[in-house]
Amino acid sequence: LNMPTADGQSVAVEITEGQGPTFMWLCGYTGDMHGSKASYFKNQCEAWSYRLVRFDYRGCGQSAAQGWGD
Repeated sequence: LNMPTADGQSVAVEITEGQGPTFMWLCGYTGDMHGSKASYFKNQCEAWSYRLVRFDYRGCGQSAAQGWGD
C-alpha cells in the first residue's frame, strides 16, 4: 500500500490485520518496515491476533526518495 503525502510523493505502508489492539511500528535510524525488529513484531502481532501498522519513512525501504535534498 502506498499512501500519498501532501507534496504528491508516497510512503509505503503495510497493515497486518488482527482482532486485538493496534500497534504502530516506527523504525529507527537506517531501519525499515522489513528489518529484523519490525519482522519480529509482525510475527508477534500475528501470533497474538493484534493489528500492526508499519511504514517506511520517505527515502527509506520501499518509500519513494523524491524530495530529499531539493
